Amino acid sequence: MANYTTAARVVEGQTRIKASDIQQDWLNETDDIIEQRTGTVWSEQTKTFTIDGNGESWIQLPTDYIKALTLITIRDKNNKNSDTVDVADVTIDKENASVLRHEDDELSTEFNEAGPVWPAGSQNCDFTGTFGKATPESIKALATLIVLQKVIRVFG
Repeated sequence: MANYTTAARVVEGQTRIKASDIQQDWLNETDDIIEQRTGTVWSEQTKTFTIDGNGESWIQLPTDYIKALTLITIRDKNNKNSDTVDVADVTIDKENASVLRHEDDELSTEFNEAGPVWPAGSQNCDFTGTFGKATPESIKALATLIVLQKVIRVFG
């Protein structure tokens, strides 16, 4: 896990302490404090989520933010027939990490769906994209100040 600040950033401009004086635990604890207070893990990751289809038009992804979706693959309830859903045929609620399927006659017929839904099944919907939020400079600065506070307590 990359920290929101670095030892080098904390000691920048300091003459009494050096980067090796900064404990990794301080950086990790600082990240935990910021994530608890903001309710957000500040990092972007490209990955694929494989989740259960719910038979509904909306589906919730197990993440806190969707930056972009690049590929969506669905399979029927037996995980046999698969197809891709055009990303242009969905609405993405980035803040709530949910995705709405629009009407797709071809897929609805192939999967025997009554409408544009995520087919019910086990581990049959794959969402590939970039998830999470990039760390803003204000969060990096806050992390540096929190670690500096620890430095002052230890080194005076």
